[in-house]
Parts: sequence; C-alpha cells; structure tokens
Amino acid sequence: MSFSLVDASQVLERNLSVFQDLKCLLVNNPGDQLASALQSVGATSYSFSYHFGFHQQHSQQLPANQCHYGTEVPEQWGQFDAVILYWPKEKPLATLLLEQLLQCCHDSSVIYCVGGNKEGIKSAASVAKKIGMRSNKLDAARHCSLYALPVASLQHKPTSKPLTSYEKRFTIEWRDQTIELVTLPGVFSAEHLDAGTELLIADLPDDLGTKTVDFGCGCGVVSAILASQNRQRQVYSVDVNAFALLATQRTLAANQLTATVYPVTGVEDISQQQLSAIVTNPPFHQGVKTHYHVTENLIAKAPRLLSATGQLVLVANRFLQYPDLLEKAFKTTSRRSETSKFVVYQSRSC
Repeated sequence: MSFSLVDASQVLERNLSVFQDLKCLLVNNPGDQLASALQSVGATSYSFSYHFGFHQQHSQQLPANQCHYGTEVPEQWGQFDAVILYWPKEKPLATLLLEQLLQCCHDSSVIYCVGGNKEGIKSAASVAKKIGMRSNKLDAARHCSLYALPVASLQHKPTSKPLTSYEKRFTIEWRDQTIELVTLPGVFSAEHLDAGTELLIADLPDDLGTKTVDFGCGCGVVSAILASQNRQRQVYSVDVNAFALLATQRTLAANQLTATVYPVTGVEDISQQQLSAIVTNPPFHQGVKTHYHVTENLIAKAPRLLSATGQLVLVANRFLQYPDLLEKAFKTTSRRSETSKFVVYQSRSC
C-alpha cells in the first residue's frame, strides 16, 4: 500500500517497523498520510498541532478525541510509547517542545525527531544534549534526517514547566503610549520589534473604523495598538500559530486590552464580514521556504470581507510583487510610507 507523504515522513516510512503496535504522538505533522501508514503496522496515532492548517488536515483523518490544536498536549491522552516531532527551525521552540513532550513519555518511550537537513534538524543532537538526552541518528533520505532520543538516556527527567517560563517581554513606545509585548518561542519577531511592523505602526491611519482584523497577529503588537487607538473598536486577532495566539492574548492582558483571538489557516477562515479594515504584516515564510499563496489569497479576497469604505493596510518587503495584485483587487492603492526595504500599502475599493 502506498501513502501520500512529505519527504520527512518518507524517512519515517522506511522505519515503520520501529512503531509496530505502539501508541504514537505526531507533533506538527503537516497533515499527510503518516497516521494511515502507522495504522498499517498496528500503531495508534494521536495528532498534536500548533499549526492550524495541519490540525485541520488531521481532523479529517483521525477521531476528534485524537486530534488537538494548541500549545500543550492534552493530559487526558496519557503517556506515549513513541513521540514523532517534526523539527521546527527555531531552536528555542524545539527546546520548549522537547521539554514539554517529556511530560507525556514513560521511561521506555523514545522521541523521534525528523526534518529537512536545511530546516534545522541538524541541531537536534545539540538541543537534546542541552537537556540531558542522548541522540542517535537512525536514518537519512530525501534530504531529511531522523534521530531517536530515548527517554531512558535522561539522568533526571525535568519537571513540568509552565509556558510562562518561556515568555520574553519587552516594551515599545507608540505615540504617547508604552505598550508591553509578550512573546513565546516560535512566534514571529520573538525578541524585538521587526522593521516591517515598526514601519507599519509608525504611520498607522487614524480612520481604520470600528471593526478591524489583525491578520497574522504574531505576538499581538498590531492588535494592541488597534485596540488602544480606539477603545470602542472591535479587534479580531488571527494567526495560524497557536503560540502566536497565546502570545497575543498575553500581550492584550498585559496592556488591559481586549480582542477576539482565533486561529485561521488563511483568509477563508475569517468569520467576520463588513470589516472596516484589515491590517497586516503578512507571513511569506513557512519553515525556511518562501510561500506567497496566503498573502496573494488575502489580497484577492479581502474586498469581499471589507465594507464599501473598508481598507487593507499591508506592509511588505519591497521585492515582493504585491502592487500589481493590489491594483487588480482594489480600486485605489497608494504607498503610505516606505524605506529601502519595506513598503506600507493602503488599498480601498472606493
């Protein structure tokens, strides 16, 4: 039987016998058919995803009580014989995940780490060593590598740490306000304000109305500014990353602000209509690869979500070919501000 698998999962498929009859946890598997491949050798699969799109894929393949989207593995799932971690490119996130995943392992469990050779997997051994685990390289194929980290190699299993212990906080000045930002590993611009967002908020329009979406909210800096700019404004903060949504919630709480925070894979998942504005520093990276589809789709479909007088305010790298798309989707598009690297576009349908 053949299965539709991404490259990293194909390396796991070469080693399916390792997982025979085991209870397995898939961590951020991209929604391919690995769960079915594991089932073919008698393994039971559970899916924990912090990427909403991956979770949506697994929700179509596994029972609802065996899929979870969020930042922590459900306690009621108990312990696993094997944990399969699709390695993130950010070392701090990899460390967080390994430390958290150890809490759902027993002494004979093994954590298997898999990923692309150019996407961070080569750091698995050093990250494991830092938390006291031995790593064994099991296989390599399709420009990917597979490592086994036996829990038994730990001299002392670390105690459970709350996610607050991984937070970093910093403040920014916006006009006459000081805004505290809360970030977590794996969240865009996790340690400082990035140059694109800095340009976006420096000249944020005052006429954004009372019903706005922060698309790709990250740690919530734009959401916090939108909410503080007009306390009567309804702000909707959306992102694909569960850690970003949690960081946004904590940023809002730190500044005594409110917004509706929920996950999306793309513009199709935005549930509001007749919006007065969509404000975004949109993502164009997934892992180390460049992806434009999410933003291109946002530009094409934003007019349907906006009111007649609504607007899209978007910051992007100068080299990205968005102006033509904006001019095609909207009646008017102007460059609100720009630097040698970034441009803030403002588009309206009227």
